[in-house]
Amino acid sequence: MQDDADPAGRSAGRATARRWPLLRTLQGYRRDWLRPDLFAALTLTAIAVPEQMATATLAGFPVQFGLYVILMGGLAIALFGSSRQLSVGADSVITGTFAAQIGAIATFGSDEYRGLVVVLSFVVGVLLVLVGLARVSWVADFLSTPVMTGFLAGIGITIVVGQVPGMLDLPKASGGPVEQLVDVGRHLGDASWTAAAVAAASIVVIVACSRFGPRFPGVFVALVLSIAAVAVLGLDVDVLGKVPAGLPALDLPPLSFSAARDVLTSAVTVAFVCVIQTAAASRSFAALGGYEVDLNRDFMAVGAGSLASSAVGAFPVNTSPPRTALVAESGGRTQLVSLVSVGVVVLILLFATGLLTDLPSATLAAVLAYVGTRIVRIQDLRAIGRFSRRELGLALFTLVVVAFVGVAVGVLVAVVLAVFEQSWNSVRARTLVMGRLGDTPIWVPASPDRDDVHQVDGVVVLALSAPVYFANAAAFRHTLLAAGDRPGVHGVVIDAEAITSIDFTGAAAARTAIAELARRGVRVVVARAVFSHGGAADLGLSDELVFESMDEAVAHLTGTPGTSGSPEPPGSPGSPGAPG
Repeated sequence: MQDDADPAGRSAGRATARRWPLLRTLQGYRRDWLRPDLFAALTLTAIAVPEQMATATLAGFPVQFGLYVILMGGLAIALFGSSRQLSVGADSVITGTFAAQIGAIATFGSDEYRGLVVVLSFVVGVLLVLVGLARVSWVADFLSTPVMTGFLAGIGITIVVGQVPGMLDLPKASGGPVEQLVDVGRHLGDASWTAAAVAAASIVVIVACSRFGPRFPGVFVALVLSIAAVAVLGLDVDVLGKVPAGLPALDLPPLSFSAARDVLTSAVTVAFVCVIQTAAASRSFAALGGYEVDLNRDFMAVGAGSLASSAVGAFPVNTSPPRTALVAESGGRTQLVSLVSVGVVVLILLFATGLLTDLPSATLAAVLAYVGTRIVRIQDLRAIGRFSRRELGLALFTLVVVAFVGVAVGVLVAVVLAVFEQSWNSVRARTLVMGRLGDTPIWVPASPDRDDVHQVDGVVVLALSAPVYFANAAAFRHTLLAAGDRPGVHGVVIDAEAITSIDFTGAAAARTAIAELARRGVRVVVARAVFSHGGAADLGLSDELVFESMDEAVAHLTGTPGTSGSPEPPGSPGSPGAPG
């Protein structure tokens, strides 16, 4: 332990904590976090174990490989990730994606197929590590709160609908929620009402336990009671069955140039989905938990999980929003949840696979359905709607696309719409005519309803509320020319405080307008400029025509005494507004 009086030691400790986020968390760990972390870990394990085994089957691998990826993904996110709640492991979204794409190259489930998937896992891991090293976490800045709220709600609806077949002991159909519900309706006569009763009882237990507070492990209680009910009462329901025991062995991927080339397209697709889901889930649950995350570290952690998975002959891992929601709703606070879950899975693989035999599938489906309802946050949607109907529409659109089209497509489309919305706002940015507030040096938008706001005779003060770039350059040029065309106007002040940047097209448009106004005898000056690059020269102006305050700029144009001095009157020889 470093001495508290040793600055070098403290600095080294902080640097180590930055490299290992888990250490930073453990350094500030509170005793009252331990119990909810342990309960969340047990709940996560109880849900993840059967779910991961089912996903392994979807991937074309034996069921025990689902447990292997729990170990690899859980260790990676706990050791390297910044998020305290992310659950990383097998994911049905990317599994369905690569199973279809690799299945078109090799026979599904064959040795060739599994070899290509292992290579895919390695390539995906490399890509995600490179994404993190390149520090492109800015992509998540496009995920606004309405987008993330819609994302979570869409995931919640997908979870709830997707568990209906499991709660009735019916096979789950492929496709989205609509196709799944239609398939349930067609096969309702084959449903097990015993399984439905188990599912309903599980939900009742979970809801009843939640009345005692969020720390009470209702989900875990429901799982234990359902296993006991099957064992004691001999209920005729679908159960998990036997699982092969033993830890994974080192089985390095059969890397080759041709194999990497064959899986590259699929690897890029899977890596993109991992980036989108990790960014959305990490940001969303960090905001709910009240802590900050480093998305670049989380990308690299998920990549490390896929690399480790490939080293034991398994398939890629990804962030799971549903399981992350389960951790959050179960009270999990730190990465200790993932570490404890990994430890429990190790014990299960070594000594206790038989305990999972009587676990009803209906109970697992009921637990996931309950979690799904908890992340559809109606109150947040209402708050967004009260603030802006347009942003509520964006959230609902994200919800619908995520739920009925797919997670990756939904988030991508929502991001595109959010960017388009902001671009549209900047294109249609208002140009305000400003006036002085009374006898103060404060300038505010002029309005016929404001008797205390005065404009200066012969001078128009314009304030554009956005950067000037190619999309709004023409409108900016037109606004400048229109201001100079007003009767009696001999000067225009561009209040540039909100013009944080100006591109080549915008600067060219401004130069053209300023030159045209000069030919008409109207001078243009700039006040409160914050944009950089070539400064006033970009607009065809000298530095003497750029002022720090609005009053200085107006004084220069009006010739009144001020800090800028008394300029030559408009139209005098050598003045900027003199006729050519």
